[in-house]
Formats: sequence, C-alpha cells, structure tokens
Amino acid sequence: LLTKKHIINPAPFKSLSIFTKEIPNEHRNKYQKLPYTAYYAANRASFQRSEATLLTPPQSIDHRHGTIGFQITDPVLDKHFIFAFYRDCDGMTGTVFPLQGLCPEKQYRVRKVTFDGAEEACQKYSGAELSYDGLEFVFEIEQHGDFKAILMEVFPE
Repeated sequence: LLTKKHIINPAPFKSLSIFTKEIPNEHRNKYQKLPYTAYYAANRASFQRSEATLLTPPQSIDHRHGTIGFQITDPVLDKHFIFAFYRDCDGMTGTVFPLQGLCPEKQYRVRKVTFDGAEEACQKYSGAELSYDGLEFVFEIEQHGDFKAILMEVFPE
C-alpha cells in the first residue's frame, strides 16, 4: 500500500538515467527518440528535489479500476507536476483532484503536457481555487478500457 505522502529519493531511480543524469551514450539514440525524454531531461532537477503526495486514497496494487492521482512538488520553484492515471473503464470520463501545498493568494498557470510538440494553452487559477475546488482531469472516450495517463504542470505566474 502507498501512504498519503512520500519523499522521492533519487537513489531508487539510479537505473532510470533520465531522472538522475545524462542519458548514457550507449542508450542515447534509443531514448532520444522517445517523445517524453526531452521533457523529463528538462525537468530532471525538479524531479530530484521533489516531494510526492498521493491525491487519491491509498489502495492495494491489485485494485484495477478508477483513477490514481499524485502530485510531485518542487519546493524551490513552487512547480507542481500532477499525474492522473486512469485504469480499466468504470464508466467515468473524468475526475477532480484538490491540489496540496499551494499558496492560496498566488495565481498559478496550469498547462496540460503533451509530447507531440503541440503547445497547450495555459489556464489561470488562484491557489485557493486549485486547493479547494481542485483540478479537473478529463479522459477522452478512446482512452477507456486501457491504462492511460494525463500530466499537468502547475506553476506560479
């Protein structure tokens, strides 16, 4: 079971070179072709110093329905990465996660991260809105019946 709050320690990710260091030469051609490699490389420092918060109740790994959400927060940049994972179709098309650790008085920009090169427009919310009303994740119909994910960035204006 996962507990509500975890500290991400880069040590367990040593085998995942995109989190901890430059991609080794022998794997560079393979990994650089993946659309998300540049994104993770650009945000490596944020991931290394981040704290993770589970946004859904702890569940057994055997539970295979609904959504799982977690927030990775870089305290230095006040940048938040929100991951929503959708598992087997249960009829829902979306969910809302109240975010943790945002300053209620600050204005934040929210952007859906895509790995196809398309630039997503940012939406603006207060920290209070994101903390109390939450951030909505909508899974498209064609995503149902499969394990899919959405990644959103939340950062101060």
